Amino acid sequence: MKKIYLLFLSMYLAITSIQAQSYPNRPIKIIVPFQPGGATDINARLVSEFMSIQFGQPVVVENVTGASGNVGLERVSKATPDGYTILLASAVNTSNYASRPENSIDLLTHFKPIGKIGDNVFSLVVSPKLGVKSVAELIALAKLNPGTLSYATVGVGSSHHLVTEMFRSVTDIDVIHVPFRGEGSAIPELMSGRISFAFLVTVRSLIDRGQLVALATTADGTWPPLKNIPSLSSLGYSGIKQNGWNGLMVPIGTPDEIVRKLNETLNNGLRSEKAKNILESIAWQTSEGTPENMANQIRTDHKVYRQVIIDRNLKMTE
Repeated sequence: MKKIYLLFLSMYLAITSIQAQSYPNRPIKIIVPFQPGGATDINARLVSEFMSIQFGQPVVVENVTGASGNVGLERVSKATPDGYTILLASAVNTSNYASRPENSIDLLTHFKPIGKIGDNVFSLVVSPKLGVKSVAELIALAKLNPGTLSYATVGVGSSHHLVTEMFRSVTDIDVIHVPFRGEGSAIPELMSGRISFAFLVTVRSLIDRGQLVALATTADGTWPPLKNIPSLSSLGYSGIKQNGWNGLMVPIGTPDEIVRKLNETLNNGLRSEKAKNILESIAWQTSEGTPENMANQIRTDHKVYRQVIIDRNLKMTE
């Protein structure tokens, strides 16, 4: 029996080795578990372009939405682990799992990291109609009118929500949570003044045009794409240092050689000036690295977000 097992094992290893050597020899699909148009989608289409050029094969982006991203995650987790179906994962997936482990997918249990594409930070922004120009003024206004100001997020338990709870913990302000389905639907309400403030990641152009007022970022120090905006930590609000990110993952069982090829191709593309310029235009930075770097980011995020949920006694109900 043991000899038969070893025979099948050696055959399997030989087959996967041959597959890895010839990879890729047909089109690749990147599944984005969110709607088109956001930063995640921009990252995916940037990567698909330079991977397609390097591999000489089409790399197609497909948006698979639903259940806070879990529909897309489930699709990829059930795909054949051969490198032809790739997940575009993000910090949102990590916060979802930290918030609702019973209804979400654990990235590191079901997928192998390839590497991060880019990092971003949250910008604390307010409507120009609110009339505040600094974090101190926002806090003073909230304390003068408890339970009156509102803040937007992309959902209960989202990274946007949990970062705002970090801010509330430090500042002790009483404000109203208004969850939206995405930043795109929250921004018009914020610009109009119907929502008071939010921590958002895809608002550089709105800040540049004066349609939103940026008060601070969650960077650990100065964030180069937003170098004129102070960080919360530099203003004395310690403990609010959190970045967002996007990265690529494949189903568990994908051969390590294929993961290595994908990582090398990803990093080669991220070194280009075009990649750096596109990400900087939306206030992101490219993030070359290893699968281990990405795995560590996911573990750190989960630990931070779980602690926020415990400390703030948050109940994850819609």
